[in-house]
Amino acid sequence: MRGATDQAILHHLHLLSDQVMGLSHDATLAIEAMTVDRSRNQAIGTLLPMQERLRLASQLIEIILAVHRLAPSDGQGGAP
Repeated sequence: MRGATDQAILHHLHLLSDQVMGLSHDATLAIEAMTVDRSRNQAIGTLLPMQERLRLASQLIEIILAVHRLAPSDGQGGAP
């Protein structure tokens, strides 16, 4: 059975995965805009919202690391 710390980390990893998948999809759309539609403006317009996803993904990584570091050192997590 997972402890509360592991559950929190797993939850945030799922959120991070969602953000990264969204970033990948958005990047694909930008590539298609440049290659298929030949529209640089459309490609750049697709990239702008990606900045927020990147910020959120970075914050999620920081949260995951902080939860790990703050976990009690009971042998199941937490930094030494």
